[in-house]
Amino acid sequence: MVRADVCNGCGACLGPCPTGAIDNWRTMLKSEAYPIETQLLWDELPASLPLPADVETGTAPDASLPETGQEPQTQQVEASRHTSPKAPWSAAHPYVNLHGVRAPVTATVAG
Repeated sequence: MVRADVCNGCGACLGPCPTGAIDNWRTMLKSEAYPIETQLLWDELPASLPLPADVETGTAPDASLPETGQEPQTQQVEASRHTSPKAPWSAAHPYVNLHGVRAPVTATVAG
């Protein structure tokens, strides 16, 4: 129990989170993911499920592609027609670091 009259908010009384306790990444098939209702009942994480061998080697067929025997067509985008490499002559140059620690800015958000 932390005494509020002594606390200065430094966080020294709180133990650090062990490395890796929060970041626990696992690779698994979407069809084998655990439902949230099941996850809420856990006290500890279950053992990792092994991936099928064809998924690990990358030889598994992609279920999202239809079996037509043709490769999917992609639309080519020409960046030079849609974007400009430099700003127009009338554009102002960018201003950076105008509002730092010594010159703060205050904004009011409505909505």
